Amino acid sequence: MGMDGDPIGTDARLTQRLERLGPGPHSCLFCGVEDPIMLIRKSLTWLKAWVPKRLLEEHHLLGRNHDPNLTILLCRNCHFLVHEGYLQAGIDMRYEPDPRKRVAKMLRALAVHHGKLSETLLQCAALIDEDEPHHHGS
Repeated sequence: MGMDGDPIGTDARLTQRLERLGPGPHSCLFCGVEDPIMLIRKSLTWLKAWVPKRLLEEHHLLGRNHDPNLTILLCRNCHFLVHEGYLQAGIDMRYEPDPRKRVAKMLRALAVHHGKLSETLLQCAALIDEDEPHHHGS
């Protein structure tokens, strides 16, 4: 997703998240995600109360303060990863009154989004290549 604009802040957030998770292994029981930045330890009571109610979140593609109407749906994990990407890229999502600077922020946010989308498309293509038999000259 590009160069990390705040590597010390990124390391501090990652360390804090790992401390909250407790001893490993650190992976999701259901999907096997191992990226500790996405994992949050929750009680069974919390899971029963919240997980069935809302699995998707509305994501403001260019940032709520820059364009409140352009939204897409993302799962909670991917939504978190995109926002973490904004932080790592040093994108300030606060409202910017200067139109040129605001457009620059919007373009950076869109680049982070497209980077994540690109990773997903490459993963999907790899899965198709693995699952489909290769036909040569048929």
